[in-house]
Amino acid sequence: MNKYTNIFSVELLSTMLLYNNKITKDATTEEVYSIFDKWLEKNKVFRKELGTLKEEEVKEYIHIIKSELDLCKGKSDVFFPFDSIKIYLKNYIRTIQPKDKSKFDMALETIKETNNTKKLTPLSFSDFMAREDKKEYYIKNMFAKGTINMVFSPPASMKSFVSYYMGLCMATGTPFLNQKTKKVNVCYFDWENPLSDIQNRVKGICDGMNLDQSKIDNFFFFPKQPTLLTVTSYDSYVLDELKDQLINFIKDNDIKVIFFDTLRRLGNFDENDSKAINTIKSELFDPLINECEVCVIFLHHTSKEGKNYRGSVDIEGILDTSFSVEKKIKDDIINLKIKNQKRRNNELELLSAVVEIENIGYEDEDGEMLEYIETVKFSRSEEKEEVNEDTGYSNYRTYFIENLKIGTKYKNKDFIEIIETNFGIKKVTANKIIKWLVGINVLKDFGQNKNKYYILNPIHATKDEEIQLKELDIHFKELFTKNEAVEIELLKGKFEEKYYSLIVADWSKRGWVNPAKGGYLIITEQFKLENLELETTSEEVSLT
Repeated sequence: MNKYTNIFSVELLSTMLLYNNKITKDATTEEVYSIFDKWLEKNKVFRKELGTLKEEEVKEYIHIIKSELDLCKGKSDVFFPFDSIKIYLKNYIRTIQPKDKSKFDMALETIKETNNTKKLTPLSFSDFMAREDKKEYYIKNMFAKGTINMVFSPPASMKSFVSYYMGLCMATGTPFLNQKTKKVNVCYFDWENPLSDIQNRVKGICDGMNLDQSKIDNFFFFPKQPTLLTVTSYDSYVLDELKDQLINFIKDNDIKVIFFDTLRRLGNFDENDSKAINTIKSELFDPLINECEVCVIFLHHTSKEGKNYRGSVDIEGILDTSFSVEKKIKDDIINLKIKNQKRRNNELELLSAVVEIENIGYEDEDGEMLEYIETVKFSRSEEKEEVNEDTGYSNYRTYFIENLKIGTKYKNKDFIEIIETNFGIKKVTANKIIKWLVGINVLKDFGQNKNKYYILNPIHATKDEEIQLKELDIHFKELFTKNEAVEIELLKGKFEEKYYSLIVADWSKRGWVNPAKGGYLIITEQFKLENLELETTSEEVSLT
């Protein structure tokens, strides 16, 4: 038995080894100490640092480890790496070094020496402009070398399917939904899915792409790996040993794209913890990019509302691009929309796809009928990227009418910013939408500088009150396709009380509304019967 083994109790060592699946619960004391002794033999620096501690310091160090293990108890998704005791020791030594003047002076000298080797290297304007650092895309106008990217969606919305398809397209140089790709080596960390599910999905996607699996030798998998990030009560850090192994693997295999599925499974951290998010960037993503020039793509979940990603706002801050995946099933056809939610350059705005999945039934050894995926085929939908005036522009018309205040003056650049921010539309297309809205009297240009300033004018586009009421009727019907109940005060503010009263009086005569129920306007069954094309929900949505 190694002399350093005596510092750790067999209970403590057993707990750490169990967390790493190195032993079973019925392991003997001899087996526990034997494994630990072999580990100590490989970690000379750890033995040396441990030998510098005094007896009281050793007790305090062991107490820290026990406390951290206690925090992990009962959390099945928490992985306590055996090597982390080295990290705890380094952190602890840092806290006690100032007490020892000689150690502190040595550390200070090391810092000075390190700092002296760093130099600022500015570039002159001419040198800077002479550089030819062109953006190298691996999927055209989507994912590029040296970037951090996110793909997010609600659970069970096929983001893993989409990501595996992306990876296979890049690994084989196959266009991704008609977007050109560059053939590169790919690796994929999957902490979310069982190995059998991963195999089944990837096989189905390969068959849907007509790929010969035996010829794909540049796509690597890391299923159910140790977590890379550890968060304690006082610090968060990426495990250096695992990070170094990953960097060496990427270099040895010339990996250009790496997927992490999902962000949450990188470690035992709170997604709202900005410090942990920035640790992931500075200690994992940045080293991977700086040393290997990889493209990082991580998967993530939406919040409960399903509209935005989950967690700290710092997540968006570390990104170059992010794409949301929306899934809708109609008549057994899976339709996906891959929308760009953040971009730094001229990345793609929207991709629409149809996914065809064919399942095969089989009987297991117990006689139970089960299914597995035979083929998964992705194809770009025929829907145009730039929405046309006959169909797509109605979305912008509805948004402007429901969200912008009637009669308020706006500059052209304000409208462009509104369209770009809410829909991710390019400036050229935004200007086309504005002109179209002017043409249908949703916006009205005024003053000497036409096409520069607009006034929002969806109802007062004409002085004919009958036409105005018809327009209002359309607005009300659009509104109640989304709501069965809308607050009366909000309606009065949105449509002005005079016109609100006229339209409600008309709808009441038809038996379409109950005009006052707890301050809400309620649609009736009669309204639904006479407007069968409208699909209503029971949500009460604010107009503000």
